[in-house]
Amino acid sequence: MNTEQNAERLEYIEKLSLQIKSIDAILSMNSYGLIDEHTTSEIRKLREEASVLHNKLDKNEFEIAIVGLEKAGKSTFANAMMGNDILPSKDARCTYTSTSIRYGADVAVVEFFTQEEFDTTFQEINLHQSK
Repeated sequence: MNTEQNAERLEYIEKLSLQIKSIDAILSMNSYGLIDEHTTSEIRKLREEASVLHNKLDKNEFEIAIVGLEKAGKSTFANAMMGNDILPSKDARCTYTSTSIRYGADVAVVEFFTQEEFDTTFQEINLHQSK
């Protein structure tokens, strides 16, 4: 990540921190019952979404899905995007499974999932994000 991108990331972290503090202040003032329960619930959901995004930005974690037909160059594209040849890319089919890549200081961890494990995890993520 270059200096400009890191500065932008830090700016967003600060904005999210302020947003979370503001939401907390609004929720704490609601002891007077000025906001109905439905609106309070929606505000809490917004706070949770902001917190999740804040934590991802703070940890520099991002989720990116690369989807395409077999032998379309998904692994080659992912390798180019990461600037490293982590995923195998051959003339024959070689990465038929879902893959999770996490950055580490000295190593890259690659996790392979069965189609069922990927579907379950993907559904859980979508369910969590839709709440």
